[in-house]
Amino acid sequence: MTLTALKAPPTQDDGSGKGRGLVVEGLTVSFEKEDGIFKPVRDVSLSTTPGQTLCIVGESGCGKSLTSLAVMGLLPRAAKVTADRLSFNGADLLDISPRRLAQIRGDRISMIFQDPMSSLHPTFTIGNQMIEIMRQHRKVSRAQARERAVDLLERVGITAAGQRLGQYPHQLSGGLRQRVMIAMMLMCEPDLIVADEPTTALDVTIQAQILALLKDLQKQFGLTLVLITHDMGIVARTADEVAVMYAGQVVERGTASQVISAPLHPYTRALMDCLPVPGTQPRGTHLGSIPATVQQIYGDPKACLFANRCAHAHAACRAGPVGETSPGEGRSWRCVLDPKALPSRRAAAAIATDARETASGEVGENVMELRGVDQTFWVRRGLFGEARRLAAVSDVSLELKRGEVLGLVGESGCGKSTLARLLLGLNRPDAGDVLLDGKSIAQADQRVIARRIQPIFQDPYSSLNPRKTVGEIVSLPLSVHKVGDRREWKGKVEEQLERVGLPGRFIHSYPNQLSGGQRQRVSIARALIMRPEIVVCDEPTSALDVSVQAQIINLLIDLQKEFTLSYIFISHNLAVVEHLANRVAVMYLGRIVELTDTATLFDRPRHPYSQALLKSVLTPEPGRGIPESTVGAGFPNPLDPPSGCAFHPRCPFAVDRCRRERPALQTDATGAVACHRAGDPELAMARTSDH
Repeated sequence: MTLTALKAPPTQDDGSGKGRGLVVEGLTVSFEKEDGIFKPVRDVSLSTTPGQTLCIVGESGCGKSLTSLAVMGLLPRAAKVTADRLSFNGADLLDISPRRLAQIRGDRISMIFQDPMSSLHPTFTIGNQMIEIMRQHRKVSRAQARERAVDLLERVGITAAGQRLGQYPHQLSGGLRQRVMIAMMLMCEPDLIVADEPTTALDVTIQAQILALLKDLQKQFGLTLVLITHDMGIVARTADEVAVMYAGQVVERGTASQVISAPLHPYTRALMDCLPVPGTQPRGTHLGSIPATVQQIYGDPKACLFANRCAHAHAACRAGPVGETSPGEGRSWRCVLDPKALPSRRAAAAIATDARETASGEVGENVMELRGVDQTFWVRRGLFGEARRLAAVSDVSLELKRGEVLGLVGESGCGKSTLARLLLGLNRPDAGDVLLDGKSIAQADQRVIARRIQPIFQDPYSSLNPRKTVGEIVSLPLSVHKVGDRREWKGKVEEQLERVGLPGRFIHSYPNQLSGGQRQRVSIARALIMRPEIVVCDEPTSALDVSVQAQIINLLIDLQKEFTLSYIFISHNLAVVEHLANRVAVMYLGRIVELTDTATLFDRPRHPYSQALLKSVLTPEPGRGIPESTVGAGFPNPLDPPSGCAFHPRCPFAVDRCRRERPALQTDATGAVACHRAGDPELAMARTSDH
């Protein structure tokens, strides 16, 4: 069965010359609410060019996902959708029957959602779901559909594809589930794929592999991609055309090179300034940030929608709604200001940097140590299955100094979060010891540990009690440790909220009434109410927009200066780690494989795994494309780890010794590395070529 045999005849163009691909003109989505007519999408015009990639970028609440859902016909009935034109390959998507729209949606247009686990049915196998979607739109046998599914799973880099068809979504890793989603959306060989934040929750290596896969499939099948993201690095590396959205409007359009290298709208410039970009600012200095959050605008706008957050706004910006300036050739923006009069993209950040000190000065003595720590779990598959040993952390030794930021990086499953639990005293090591000021925490009271060490977790919503007010949440440590009385708690909580940038009135709010960034600030306030010495930050910014991420990073920098805090900063965002950390530890399958100061790691990584991680970082450099992965997609099964060096099955430099003998962590003047070939000229040449 060939791929071309499956291709349905394309919908015919209407003869206007504008019908080919997706055409959106004047799209508005509105909801009728008690406060008035809410328009989360207003007057949006977009179009796609067959075979190319359109990126829609902006913060949460800007209308990106609602725009894509309107195109797909997936909005709830309460939504009113109007447009001057909304067509795909000449078919009017607003004036066709729901049945026909469903046929187009599953056949010619497909959508990849952010969370594949919520998009895949948990009680059906991968094979059943892939086969069913194809048989709904094609007159093929079950055997033909199965053959197609196996072929596509192999094309997206999934080994043993025939066996995978019998597995359920929960049996696959996040990266594999996303690959399955991509294969499933290709079952009917669509013309257009809409990908809504397809890599947000993935490791940096898997993110690069998924994006490279999408671009390869795009060339192979002639696909048109609409990629929705808030990551400007992804935009720079993947987009042909870019549309920047703010508060439901497209505020700037152009090619990736135009928008990234020479943004014309203050909002686009502000987004770029929020990014920690290597070589542009000293470590630990403030990033650019955008105050407040995206507002919900009811009715018709009376001024520029960005005016209340724009550093360059003046009277003309508030005099009335702002029209679109379009010199032609796809370039446009909505701003009354002359782009030439605005400061260069990094000028404001550079001025601010000169006026500030770095986040931390000299670090002090060791405040915490791990000595040869092991943590083992026993995993049983099924009720009567044999228990198998999983070494989550193996022989890890680390030191954290007072006032230091120690970065901890590695792919999911490498043991970072288990190590965090050991540091917090939530787990006891099976071997080795965790020392606080030279004394084992094994004999210490957990309340004593909690006063000195506090966590900040990845998802602030799941770590905050939804039934408690902000005041109750932040004051809970005071209650547990019997510090003061209720009259004193209110003042302390209000003071702490002000310190993390929240008004005191939030004391009576509930978590569901706050934005993601505000919830994370509440988490930080709770963590610091007892004045701890050490804060374990487990992916504290990964779920946030780039603008909110910058606000949280700046806040962490300020609080460290104020209280001389020590941070363990766990993240897969290596640009953030480089901006904050004094030193970085790289973990792989439960072990430290490299430990050195930040500048050395990012300039001269010595372990092949460290090199692969850094090579996968998507810096905002248009035209450079997706970096080629030097490691395979298959993270090894921790229940059955490889012999010798655990990284050797994925290492392009592995030799026979790597397969037989596990390398020890060797310390020298530049740090520590666990690699038999760390000093090999071949690795040094690869490192030089990558940088």
